[in-house]
Formats: sequence, C-alpha cells, structure tokens
Amino acid sequence: MGRQIHFYLCPKMRAAIESEAKRIGVNLAGNYSSDKSAIQFSTSSGTDTYQGRLWTEAADPSHYELLCRAVKRGAAYDRDAALWVKHESRAGLRSTQQRSGALWMNWLLETGNTTLKSLAAGQ
Repeated sequence: MGRQIHFYLCPKMRAAIESEAKRIGVNLAGNYSSDKSAIQFSTSSGTDTYQGRLWTEAADPSHYELLCRAVKRGAAYDRDAALWVKHESRAGLRSTQQRSGALWMNWLLETGNTTLKSLAAGQ
C-alpha cells in the first residue's frame, strides 16, 4: 500500500523538499517508477498546478518520512484545501484558489450549464 502527502507547491515548499532530498541522498522521481523504493515528487497539471504530492510504496518509509517532516516543518494543514501549506504561503494559496475558482465558474457558464447560470443570477 502506498503512502502519500499533498501540499501547496510554493517555492519555499519546493526548496524544502529538494534540499532535504539532497541532504539524505534521495533521488525524487518525477513520474511513476516501477521501482517500489522510489519516492515520486509530482505536481498537478491544468488549473491545479499549485498542488504537489510525495508518494511511495517503499517497504522502508524512513526517507519518505524525513521528506514529510520537511513538508510539515513551518506549515499547517489547510482543511479546506486538503493540503499542507507553509505559513508564509497561505495568502498565495487563497489567491490561487480564487483565480482557479473564477476560471472554473467562467468555463461552466460559457459551456451553457443552465443550473449554474440560474445560481449565478441569484435565482
């Protein structure tokens, strides 16, 4: 069974993960690896490029747990976003969510979703 942690991928979070990986001598895989000991460091695509994830199926989770500590150090879990967020980056997350939400709502309205149009119009 795999282990994973999701986080807001701000520059500070990326730096924390990459420096910890370098310190402990771990190579992070960018894509899925058939090597069960690998730790995948992936980012989302599309409108959710601000989300990152560490994932592994390693039998020995010690390196993964050290990377998780780097994610959680100076961070808090944002229940609304379901992401770990560095304290300094909370405003950036909110701004990103607002932009993404507005883009999503505009797309839904443009595609002709009548239920959403009536909600947007306050009906």
